[in-house]
This record gives sequence, C-alpha cells and structure tokens, in this order.
Amino acid sequence: MNTHTNTQPQALLYARISVTDQRTPKVANQLSDLRALATREGYANACEYRDDGIAASKPDLRDDFNRLMADLPKHPGAVILATEEARLARNMQEKLALQVLCAEHGITWHTVRDGKVNPSEAAGEFMALIRGAVDTLESKRKGERQRARAAHDRAQGLPYRNSPRPFGREDDHVTERRAEADLIRLARDMLLRDGKSLFAVMTAWQKAGSTTPKGNAWTAASVRHAMRKWSNAAVPTYGDEPLPDVQAHPSWTPIISRDDAEEIRALLALRSRPGTGVTTLCGGIIRCRCGAPMVGGGWQGRNSGRRIYRCSFYTDNKINLTNSKGQHSTVARHLADHAAREAVITTYLFRPSASNAASGEAARLADMQTELTDVQAKIGNLLDLHLEGELSKAIFQSRKAPLATREAELAERISQMAAASANARMLTKTRRALFSRRTLPLSAAAEVKRELGDIFDGMGLEDQRALLAATAHVVVGAGQGMSRFTVTGEGLPTEDDDSYSNAQEG
Repeated sequence: MNTHTNTQPQALLYARISVTDQRTPKVANQLSDLRALATREGYANACEYRDDGIAASKPDLRDDFNRLMADLPKHPGAVILATEEARLARNMQEKLALQVLCAEHGITWHTVRDGKVNPSEAAGEFMALIRGAVDTLESKRKGERQRARAAHDRAQGLPYRNSPRPFGREDDHVTERRAEADLIRLARDMLLRDGKSLFAVMTAWQKAGSTTPKGNAWTAASVRHAMRKWSNAAVPTYGDEPLPDVQAHPSWTPIISRDDAEEIRALLALRSRPGTGVTTLCGGIIRCRCGAPMVGGGWQGRNSGRRIYRCSFYTDNKINLTNSKGQHSTVARHLADHAAREAVITTYLFRPSASNAASGEAARLADMQTELTDVQAKIGNLLDLHLEGELSKAIFQSRKAPLATREAELAERISQMAAASANARMLTKTRRALFSRRTLPLSAAAEVKRELGDIFDGMGLEDQRALLAATAHVVVGAGQGMSRFTVTGEGLPTEDDDSYSNAQEG
C-alpha cells in the first residue's frame, strides 16, 4: 500500500446531478457545500469537476468524471470530495475501478453524507463495497419500478411520465396547458398551411413570451423536438413508435389531430438536416431576383391547390410581399420546375464534351451514404439526450462539433458524386450524337432532346437536383409565365447559336 503525507491534502471536488434543473442550480449548490467542507477540514481546493444533467448509470457521457479519473495519478495523497458516494458511481464496475485507482495512489474520499473513507484499508474497502452494492440495488429497483409504471401506463393508454414535462402539458403529462397548447396549434398552421420554417415558429413562440418547459429560450432544434412529439396528438407509444392496438385514455385529449402530427413529423424529417429528404426540384437552388435562394413552401392561394416557391429572405423575415414589389419573388412550383428541367436538358444537348463516371463510384457513394446516415443518427441521439436534460449544452456542443463537420464533408462529397453519376447517365444518350458536332438537323435534335427528357424524368429527385445545381443558374424575375426566368450556365446556348432554335422547336 502506498502512503503519502501532506500537511494540507489537495481536495478534488466532484458534483453531479442526473437531471438539470433550470430553476435550482443543484450542481452549483453541491460545489458550494463541498467548498465549505474543504474549508472546515483544512483541505486545499485543487480542482473542481462537474457533470450537470448526466446520470451515474451513463459513465461514457460523464466527461468530467472521466477527467477526474485521468487526473488521479497526478494528485497522490489527495482526497475526493462529494456530497455522497452515489454522486461518484452507481454501478459496481465503476466503483471498483475508482477504488483500485485511489488505493494505488493513496487517495481517500470524504463525502458530506457518509464521512471519510480510505479504500486502501480493509474497513474502508468493505464500506465502499457495501455502499456500492446498496446504490446498485437502489438503481436497479428504481429502474424496475419505473418500467412497471410505464407498462401500466401504456396499457391504460397514458403517456410515459418518467421524463421532463412535455411542452403543451401540465406536470402530469396529460392535462393540457392552454397557453402552450395554443402555440402548438399555431405552429401546426404555420408549418402545414403557411409553409413557414422552424425559425419562423421559434420567432413566433419567443414573441409570445414562451420558453421551453425547462425555462430555456426556444431554438429551431427545440421547436422541432417539441413538434415531433406524439403526445401532441395523444398517441400512446412505446419509445417513439405508436402502439397499434392501444387507445388513448379519455383524460388524455389531443392538442392536434393524429393526421396533423403525422404530417408534421414527415415534414420535419425531410427538413431535419442538409443533404437529406429533399421534396422539391428547385428548392434552395433557384434564386430570387434579390439574390437569395428560393424555397418550397406555401400555397398560391389557400384553395388553389398549387404549391409555390418563395424567396427565402421573404419567408425567414416575414416580409409582406405586397409591400415589397420589385424586391422579392414567388413563383408557381410547376412553372419553375419546368424551366429548370428545360435548362438541364438544353445544357446537355449542347455541352461539347464530358467524361463518364469512374468505375466503382456507385459502391463508394453507397458507403458514404451509409456513413452519413450513421453520423446523422448519432447527432440526433445527442440532440435527444440534450433536450431531455441528460446532456449539458457544453457537452452536447463539444460532442456534436466533430460529427457536424463530418456530416458536412460527407454531404458535399455525396452531392458531387451524385452529380457525376447523373451526369454520366445524361451523357450516355448524347455522347455519340453530340461529341464533335456543333449543330444538328431538326429531327435529330428533337429526338435527342426527347430522350434526354425521358432520362431526366426517370431519375430520382436527388440526382435531378444535383444536375440542376451543377449545370444551370436560374433566377426568377418579375413578370408572368416563362419569360420571367433567366437561365445561364456552362454549355447553355444563346439565341445566336444556329442550333438553338432547332432544339427549342423539338
């Protein structure tokens, strides 16, 4: 056994709470108690460690506890301070690892509730093991009770209630909280009827003076989390999956309909991250006359049945379009899609040369898409842990940063490869006819153009978008009909080209 003598032992303060409470700074309160303990006992406060909003049963997420374990060899003879041993560990494996490391370096524990423990001594080791076993038993029994209650609630058609209060409901998770429920209905109308963004919903909720159930300011991510919940429609679930044969308890009434909830979840899944779930050909690619990208969303009159593209600057800043004439555009979606399709086809009809996609490209693309899905799932899991109070904001951001960087890299590479793959398919039909010819007879140009149109129409939406982004720059100006589109791009002919009119007639 190693022994260390020190007239004033160094104190390593560790505080942890499982669920962050915005109203009560529980970790700060623990640290205050530990500083007072260090002062009373004559310890020198060397380092402080804190894990806010992380359960002891999740050691991989406890960054500061893991840092404490790594620092122990640097502080031989030190004393670890905590409010109770359960703050340090709630499972036997982690408790034993801590005991072994402390015994090796002559480190002791001193907790507010249980007093001093020297894990290198027989009595100290025994008491630490006993408390560890009791904590483990308590943790497991608590889990059993929670699972039993959750199973009973599911059978009764009630929501899972061992979690923070959901937005729109009271603390019982069942009773509607009127002011918040009204904001959920407002968000439903903004998303489904008006085609607004999550940012616009967030702004509306903030202006209404609303905060998250934990008292935080709304973000687009937290709005998304709140609007995805099945509890908004009083749908009994297991995890995130609706239970097919269970009806909601009569006391649990829906805030919005199940159909609306399903449509919102589908919409938000498509909007969730860059590079996934696109639903329009031109959204984010074509440009308004002001220079901002145009996005899909909204209707051309509530009862017209025609969808439109709007200027994103107009949408995000809630500009009244009737008072902004000459600055921002809207356009019927079918007109813009037709103009974009014609731009891509015409580009390939007159592009002088290009190369085929490299061999093995499809396999590499599939591998990257699989990795991207995995990275996005990890980001989603971190976000859920953060929003449920299991992960502090600092830890969430630090763990998300490298994943977000990798996500952006993969999305960019996949976009480039998808464009190359779609490019090869378009060139297959035009290469022989157009490789070294500047003009074509009318009949030949018309036939090739029709074939290109068939190929383009048979592609997936992501391939179509990749081709559009790579080949043409479309700007929506003022006016009516097709004349309002200005299309430029490499390979596009001008009206002075001899073959231009032939192709247009085709």
